[in-house]
Amino acid sequence: MIKHFFSITILLLSFSINASEIGRWYDDNGSPTYFDATFIISEENGNYYISRINGDGSKGKYRAEKNGKKFIKINDKFGAYYIITKKGLTLNDQAGYIRTAKKIE
Repeated sequence: MIKHFFSITILLLSFSINASEIGRWYDDNGSPTYFDATFIISEENGNYYISRINGDGSKGKYRAEKNGKKFIKINDKFGAYYIITKKGLTLNDQAGYIRTAKKIE
């Protein structure tokens, strides 16, 4: 896990976002099949984005709609949405709650 954390940290430093960052969260899902990930929610020119940086180096940036503290991933086939809470960033889909990613300070 520490190896993945350091590689994610390096990717975060090199992942340039020309926007107002709302927050960063670390998703330690503990799965040997899927690497841990970092989520970044940002706002750019009135548009919201959810960026995901995976432990294997792959990454993606997705448009989102904001509704209070809820960010809905646009055109997601699983109905993914994220809610900022005091405990972290909850990851959800059309079936409901999945898990909570921890806030990166």
